[in-house]
Amino acid sequence: MKFNNKKRALAHKSIYQTIIFILVAIFLFIISTEFLFKDYEMAKYGLIVFIVLLLIYIFRGHEYFEYDSTGMVVSIKNDSIFKEEFRPELLVAVEFPKEKLDHYKIQNY
Repeated sequence: MKFNNKKRALAHKSIYQTIIFILVAIFLFIISTEFLFKDYEMAKYGLIVFIVLLLIYIFRGHEYFEYDSTGMVVSIKNDSIFKEEFRPELLVAVEFPKEKLDHYKIQNY
């Protein structure tokens, strides 16, 4: 049995790219119009911290999942939708024989 979430991961990737573009545009706007935020220094820094934390949240995840149990080996691969392009060595892949799987269930958690 094989399954993956490639369609969902591609949809997430396009949504994340749009969010990143909007956040970068907001960040550049804040930097370029500093005279508007002279009275709101804490709000400006708070917004910048929020944008950075949101970008870290977007880039940290493992959104792509692939499961293959055909043959004598079970293969599970987990990767981020952005890391596969920039850093392919971060792919998490596990392969083990089916004999070791006895009384285990994969749960959606």
